[in-house]
Amino acid sequence: MSITPLFGAGNSTTATSASALSQAVDKPANTADGDLLVAFAYTQFTATSSTDPAGWTKVAGNPGRGGGVFYKAIPSAAAETATSYTWTWNGAGRTFATIFRVRGAQLGSPVDVSAVGTSGTSGTNTAPSVTTTAADDMLMTFGFWNASTITTSTFTVPAPLVDALQICTPLTGNTSGGDIAYQQLTTAGATGARTFTTSPAATNQTTITVAFHSAPAFTDTAALTGTGTLTASGTVGAGGSYTGSAPLTGAGTLTTTGTQVTATGAASLAGTGTLWAHTPGPMDTILRNTPIWVAHRGGSVSWPYEETLQAYTYADRWAAPAVMAFECSVFQSSDGVWVASHDPNTGRVFNADYDIRTTPWATLQTLTSIVGGYPIARLDELLDAFPDRAWFVDNKAFTAFTTFLSLLDGRGGPGRFVVKSYGGGGATQVAQAKAAGYQTWGYFYETDTPTLAANQGRWDLLGEDYGATSGTWTQIKSYGKPVLAHILPNAAAKATADQYSPQGFMVSGVEAIIPQTPVPAVLAGAGSLTATAQPATAAAAALSGTGALTASASPRFTAPATTAGTGTLAASASPRSTALAATASTGTLTAAGLAGSRKNITVTGSIARRRWHGST
Repeated sequence: MSITPLFGAGNSTTATSASALSQAVDKPANTADGDLLVAFAYTQFTATSSTDPAGWTKVAGNPGRGGGVFYKAIPSAAAETATSYTWTWNGAGRTFATIFRVRGAQLGSPVDVSAVGTSGTSGTNTAPSVTTTAADDMLMTFGFWNASTITTSTFTVPAPLVDALQICTPLTGNTSGGDIAYQQLTTAGATGARTFTTSPAATNQTTITVAFHSAPAFTDTAALTGTGTLTASGTVGAGGSYTGSAPLTGAGTLTTTGTQVTATGAASLAGTGTLWAHTPGPMDTILRNTPIWVAHRGGSVSWPYEETLQAYTYADRWAAPAVMAFECSVFQSSDGVWVASHDPNTGRVFNADYDIRTTPWATLQTLTSIVGGYPIARLDELLDAFPDRAWFVDNKAFTAFTTFLSLLDGRGGPGRFVVKSYGGGGATQVAQAKAAGYQTWGYFYETDTPTLAANQGRWDLLGEDYGATSGTWTQIKSYGKPVLAHILPNAAAKATADQYSPQGFMVSGVEAIIPQTPVPAVLAGAGSLTATAQPATAAAAALSGTGALTASASPRFTAPATTAGTGTLAASASPRSTALAATASTGTLTAAGLAGSRKNITVTGSIARRRWHGST
């Protein structure tokens, strides 16, 4: 499991003083269950004594000046009632303190190894090498500087470290500052020394290197139905994450040492960890599938009027909800409506070109697709039309992200949705989605390979272009996360992707690649019909003798079916269709196709299908 350090509004806080004996800094507003809070505190003068806030553990100190690096585990955010923390020293001077959240760290023993560098005075400073014991550690460097002749100084961080935060005290003739950088490691062993520079050159520089342990992850497929105790087996340290599916669906106790557990009903947690009230949904089913199938924009190659209700309707007929998820990209209109569109402008797919972000919905809703003439769709309309589907949803512009997540929360939440985006962007929004309990998918391309190590850590699932080189595929799979190949238009693309053994596929050519799900309804002799429900349901209807049959097995098949004679069924089509089935004679069913297909199926004697695509 990878570690994700979080910076920015709600995830990190910083406070500075020109001259003080102590430094207080607020707790990050987004602090959540399972966080590791890491603090970086500094005072200008060598402190012979100091008082650290309660509950914080010091990793290492600054030998040339006071302060150091500290951590505090947060197994329960509700139990952490402090709103700020204060470091106090025995001498007044320039001070700063910053606190940031870390997700995915081991909470019980988070530090693998640390080391303190020697002081540098010539504008360069070296973070010492450490030898890690685990391949998935997060390497972090904490640099201090002090100067009497400059107002500020900027750290230059050596690649592949990612520069996360630079700090400077208020100017009082002299200044002090610091820098935090990080790198997600992929192998255990010596990390090598890292040389930093400051410009203008600062004096009295020291850097602390810390490698944080990633929380071990485990998977399990146990389930409890009814009253009893469910024990999720696996080896996991305090602060670990439960990434499989062990839903508790009745009263009882779920025992685990993880921090991310799916449970419904009257469940309680026995052991170390946090119980997440994540209601199991269709996405839990999809992510357990081998392979994971996702219809990109509803299948934009199969149905070029992409992201319309009609495109998703055809995709819906092709494969059952338990087999295939949908993908959708959205932009927000000028009056706050989430509009289904991969592009910010509508001209590529629809009959007029508007910038969605500056156009009201009243104007946008008049648009129809260039191919087929189907109306542009709202996200809420699509989600409500297919309530049993899992969705990968991409807020392309990262706008109004809290409002965006609220919409998802109200329509199934983390059990139904994965929040997706381009892998190199949206660090703050991805962290916000994860803090709200959502799994995230970041997709990459061959050109992203140089920054892949730095950016992959923020995502739960990864994506790679099916045409990327074998070296890139080897690298992305080395992180131990599920990888989906994207975006596959045809069978040849699928064959290319298969050589890398991805866990799933993001598919635009749905009909050419994804197996069609059979949905049978069987006529078992004259006068008796057993209508088998869609795979998403367990209901069934049967007719014996002359009479009327109401087929209400699935939300998509709620219209009544009637008999027109012994052994003959006239079945109305899906509620999304205006076509009706008609009978030709006893023992024969002639079923008109669903809306838009204009294709008929005639079944004589024994088989009648509940969903039609094509003709026989």
